[in-house]
Amino acid sequence: MSNNILLILEGEKTEPQIFENIKKNFFGESENTIFYTVYKAEIYQLWKKVKDDEFIDIIELIRAKDEENKKKLSNILRKDIAQIYLIFDFDRQCKPDSPNFENDFINMLEYFNNETENGKIYISYPMVEALRDLKKDPAECFKSCIISLNDFKNYKKTVNTKIDYMHVKKYTKDDWFYIIIINIIKANYLINNLDSIASYIEYTSLNQPTIFNNQLIKFIKKSNRVIILSSFPFFIIDYFGEKLFTEIISNPINKTCMFMCIKNINIS
Repeated sequence: MSNNILLILEGEKTEPQIFENIKKNFFGESENTIFYTVYKAEIYQLWKKVKDDEFIDIIELIRAKDEENKKKLSNILRKDIAQIYLIFDFDRQCKPDSPNFENDFINMLEYFNNETENGKIYISYPMVEALRDLKKDPAECFKSCIISLNDFKNYKKTVNTKIDYMHVKKYTKDDWFYIIIINIIKANYLINNLDSIASYIEYTSLNQPTIFNNQLIKFIKKSNRVIILSSFPFFIIDYFGEKLFTEIISNPINKTCMFMCIKNINIS
C-alpha cells in the first residue's frame, strides 16, 4: 500500500516555505513520504475543471497544468498516492454576490471532503497570509481578526506590518502550537459562539464546510466580512489527531495562553 502524501498548494512562494517548515516540525522521520506540488491558480479555476468532468483524475489534472508539475509528477499515478490535501485561499476572484457562488462553494467542499478519495481541502480566510496575522501577546490576537471582503487586495500589505510571526522558515513547534490554539479558538467562536478552546470531540465539528457555512451566514451575508483563519492549523490537527491536540492544550504555557485569548476575545 502506498504511503505517499501529496499536498496541492495554491501559490509557489509562501506555501512551499510553510510546507517545508511543517514537514520539519511535525513529520520528521515519519515513515510516510510527504511532498507537494503547486497549482499556481486559485481554487475556483481548479474546481471549474473538476465539476465539468466527474471522472477527472486530479493527478492528471495537476500534471497537465505546466511543465514543472509534469516533471514533479512524472510516473506518479493516483494509486501511488495514499492521501491528497488541497490548501487554497478564499480570496482570489471571490464573488459572494454571484448567484451560483454559495452552492458552488458548498459543492466543492463536499467533493473535496476525503483525503483518500477526491482529496481533502482546507481554505484560508482570506488567504495564506492569515497564518502570520497574529501577535505573540495573546491578549492582542482578537482585536483585529475580521476583514472586509473589500480589503482583501490590501491584506498582504497589512500583514507585512505584523512582524511577530513574519519569518515562516523560522517557526518552531511551539510557534505552531500557539498558532493552532489561536485559530481553533477563533473557529470555535465562529461556529459555536464559545469563547473557549474546543475539546477534541468538539474540535471535530470545526470542519471546512461548517466553517464556510458560518462565515457565510454570520459575516459574509450580513456585513461582507470574514473572520481571519489559516488553513494549515486544521490540516495539522486533522492529520495527527487527538494525540497532538491533547499535547497542545495540556501544556501549562499553552493553558495560560488560552486563558488570555479567551479573556480578550471580542468578535462582532
